[in-house]
Amino acid sequence: ELRTPMAAVIGLLDILICDNCLTNEQYAAITQIRKCSTALLRLLNNILDLSKVESGKLVLEEAEFDLGRELEGLVDMFSVQCINHNVETVLDLSDDMPKLVQGDSARVVQIFANLISNSIKFTTSGYIILRGWCEDLNTRKFPLSQKESWSVPKLKMKQHWNHAKRSCRKDKKMILWFEVDDTGCGIDPSKWESVFESFEQADPSTTRTHGGTGLGLCIVRTLVHKMGGEIKVVKKNGPGTLMQLYLLLSTPPPPQVQNEQLRACSDEPRTENT
Repeated sequence: ELRTPMAAVIGLLDILICDNCLTNEQYAAITQIRKCSTALLRLLNNILDLSKVESGKLVLEEAEFDLGRELEGLVDMFSVQCINHNVETVLDLSDDMPKLVQGDSARVVQIFANLISNSIKFTTSGYIILRGWCEDLNTRKFPLSQKESWSVPKLKMKQHWNHAKRSCRKDKKMILWFEVDDTGCGIDPSKWESVFESFEQADPSTTRTHGGTGLGLCIVRTLVHKMGGEIKVVKKNGPGTLMQLYLLLSTPPPPQVQNEQLRACSDEPRTENT
């Protein structure tokens, strides 16, 4: 009921923007209205998501999707947004990242959309890089530069690890690591934990300049936790902010295994009520 009217408003504005009869002043005004409408719709989505979280009604879907293609489309979208700024958006996925994974594609994309959107607000030049790599369940290698940074959630991580290791033969759980690295103004170390709280800002004075309500990162952390992961701000060399997270996602079985499972199901004897 809240989203539908805003979607209609944005759709009508898109039609108006395509009108070749608009003057420059009219075009600028409609463009600004659309920008504000999109921001309002984003705020509504965040508030609705937060209400779902607080009521315990946030449920993740489980479906097969192409992770690389989803992230590539997302980064391409933000590249268009940054075309008038001196900011380059880059996607850097390692070769060992699985092509297909099982999970909620919309929520995975939402995680990185919120993180990249947050970086764009505070980055006026330089780059925003989304990196991703796969954790080997048998070796569990941590990035050397971040090993100390992840010593706090080690016990919790170990619990996830043991569960994943026990179940890896069934659903092939994998630890997927990601980083969102930018050259923005950075976050004060004293705010590294509080930025993930609802309605919190790293610097309240920036709200007047960049907008935002402090809900985006709170929702990100909630979704990451729902996917068995963790997220935190970590120390980086040079200016900007480096956020690192991991997700526990499953990879679908190979086609041969799927065919064997289907064959086994079809071979099971049927029982009928008499």
